[in-house]
Amino acid sequence: MQSVRFAIGLVVCPLGFLTTQEQRRQAGEELRAMCVRMPQEDLTEAIEQEIVAEVRAVRAERRKRGAP
Repeated sequence: MQSVRFAIGLVVCPLGFLTTQEQRRQAGEELRAMCVRMPQEDLTEAIEQEIVAEVRAVRAERRKRGAP
């Protein structure tokens, strides 16, 4: 009985790995397809400054709460 469990383990572990790898590959393909469909927009200086300001605000709030 122990040898049967061992044999099943040898089959299940690689299958789980392959399933995970296949899911990652599929997710990557879906993400690339979504990026192609999205409108291409340039990141303007104003938008970049808004992003930087928001990141700084979030970091300041985290520091107040003692989070890293």
